[in-house]
Amino acid sequence: VRTSADIRAELAEAGAPVLLAFSCGKDALASWLALRDSGVERIVPYYMYYVPGLRFVDESLDRFEQEFGQRIVRYPHPSLYRWLNHFVFQAPERLALIEAAALPTPTYDQIVQIIREDHGLPATTWVADGVRAADSIVRRTSIKTHGPMKPASRKASVIWDWQVAEVRSRIAHEI
Repeated sequence: VRTSADIRAELAEAGAPVLLAFSCGKDALASWLALRDSGVERIVPYYMYYVPGLRFVDESLDRFEQEFGQRIVRYPHPSLYRWLNHFVFQAPERLALIEAAALPTPTYDQIVQIIREDHGLPATTWVADGVRAADSIVRRTSIKTHGPMKPASRKASVIWDWQVAEVRSRIAHEI
């Protein structure tokens, strides 16, 4: 299994833009910094919201945009559509309107493809995430089974082999 440093070096050497699934969490932040440190020239961070317009989320994203001098694009998370279509947390008087809207139920991959298209990026553009094997047994098993770089889905876990101490250390040096 390749190290995350090797994966980041491969992404940088390719010279192509990399999408970054950015959640505002420590692992996403460390992933952004690690990609930048490795020489990836164009990182396109995106955030998928569950509820649009939450002030504390917007304030966090604004802070990171100022810190990095770059826009973090916002898109609805596929779960938002599922929740609406299944009337989760909805008042009874909204149900008929939601049903009449006949909202689609896009997959995560469909939303990512929309992000690629919005930015004029090819379907082969890699999506980096902050998944770490040390985070949970489920994540470790997934990385062991499927690997940290999945060519079919174009997903790469760019700090998969980092411990939390490395994540915190890298962030502490920057922010």
